[in-house]
Amino acid sequence: MKEKAIIYCRVSSKRQKIEGHGLESQEHRARQLADSNNWEVENVFYDDQTGGIDYKERSKVMDLLGYLDTHCENSYHVIFDDLKRLARDTMSYLALRGELAVRKVTPHCLNFRLEDTPESRFVETVIASAGELERRQNKRQVVQKMKARLEAGYWVFQAPLGLAFEKSKEHGKILVPQQPEIGHIKHALELFSKRVLRTKLDFEQYLESRLGDKVLRGNGWAVRILSNCLYAGLIQYEPWGIGLKKGKHPATISPSTFEKNQEILNGCEIKFDRKDKREEFPLRGLVKCSVCGGNLTAAWSTGRKGKKFPYYRCKTPKCLGSIRKQDMEEQFCELLKNIRPTDKLLKLFQAVIEDEYQMQQSLRHIFEGQMEEKVKNLQKQQENAIQCAMGTQNPTLRQAYEREAEKIISQITKLQMSKQSEIEQIDVGTAFLIGKEYLKNPLVMWKAGRLHDKLKVQNMVFQEPLEYDKKQGFGTACFSLTYKVLSSPNISKNQLVDTVRKSWNQICDELVGFQDEPLGEASG
Repeated sequence: MKEKAIIYCRVSSKRQKIEGHGLESQEHRARQLADSNNWEVENVFYDDQTGGIDYKERSKVMDLLGYLDTHCENSYHVIFDDLKRLARDTMSYLALRGELAVRKVTPHCLNFRLEDTPESRFVETVIASAGELERRQNKRQVVQKMKARLEAGYWVFQAPLGLAFEKSKEHGKILVPQQPEIGHIKHALELFSKRVLRTKLDFEQYLESRLGDKVLRGNGWAVRILSNCLYAGLIQYEPWGIGLKKGKHPATISPSTFEKNQEILNGCEIKFDRKDKREEFPLRGLVKCSVCGGNLTAAWSTGRKGKKFPYYRCKTPKCLGSIRKQDMEEQFCELLKNIRPTDKLLKLFQAVIEDEYQMQQSLRHIFEGQMEEKVKNLQKQQENAIQCAMGTQNPTLRQAYEREAEKIISQITKLQMSKQSEIEQIDVGTAFLIGKEYLKNPLVMWKAGRLHDKLKVQNMVFQEPLEYDKKQGFGTACFSLTYKVLSSPNISKNQLVDTVRKSWNQICDELVGFQDEPLGEASG
């Protein structure tokens, strides 16, 4: 009687499906191995699902395991092309190998000879880990490229309703309007801003009556359209620190229409700053009225002879009124002038930060070593349980060993999940080199004249918006933790070490901004 074999073929992209590493290519090689060993191929599982690190997220893998469970009276050879095809995460790969071992399956890899020896197991784990490393590096590279495109003004995620991507020699892939959908969306957005469509329900019904099944229904779909800055020719992606900026794609509605819609949605509260005004009014968004607490806006006023004058002003009637741009910004410069740290304190702060960074790194390595040791011990227990399950003829004992192996796999997974996230640690030395001039003299950097430098100073120095009174000027400022430390000339080294240690994560968050862009390069 011939021994039975099952073939598992997997590709992770449509491109691979039609090129040399396609499903047909893998199946052909697998059948050659089966024929050479006189095995009968009983079934073939084709997997072209993208994503899914955990094997439990892959439907075809679960179908394969289910098939083995329903044919448990047979012993199978499972043939697959490469270790990377089975899984590209070390823990998931080991867990899946455990699942196959429990089911008395003999795995065969076309590109690697699997043997039940310590040396083979070690090399197998290294190859699986290399696959995981490659996956993580590819992911990081993709994210970096996407972020660079966003910073350049190009949208990189799914196109919203009414817009689609087209290739251009000048821009590459860029959003372009799609008719007739974009015409209806434009009209609806403008009617909502003019309060012709007075509610979100009116807006929904208007678009549904014109777009029908093309509307992407679901909770909040209308709000997503109303609050999507892409229709105003703008780009924003806060998770990656990309603030509101002018995009390269054409605008469907004006920024003022978009702003008006946000006021309506948020109860007349503007939660972003218009790009066309920030160049001339850098304090817009940082300063709020001491009377009503609202954020100050800014605009140009026209005098009697047609000459224009810049003013910051409060929107609430009978509050601050208008304040000359020059007056407010001169007072702001006086505020910055008084918080310049000494060179001695700055050097001490840098030394303490670097020492604490090294300590944090050491603690992190110790923690990871302890976790790895626990995982190794659990993997040995798992292997023993699997061996015991395979070595006993008693069904009750075998099931008990299998349950024990499953519990151990679950424990290993939980340990891996509890490890510290693999976010790259900030390079403290680089952060200080880039940000030293900001830390040393924020006033000079603010006066440099570039919007990017001004905004970086404001975000770095102040933790909360500044209150402004027309008679008394700026109220008590709430400085960032970094500047609270740097503006304390009498602080001792021990106090400085204690402060940094207790608030390490917050200080890192404040310093990491220096690595976002090189000194002096304006954003947008």
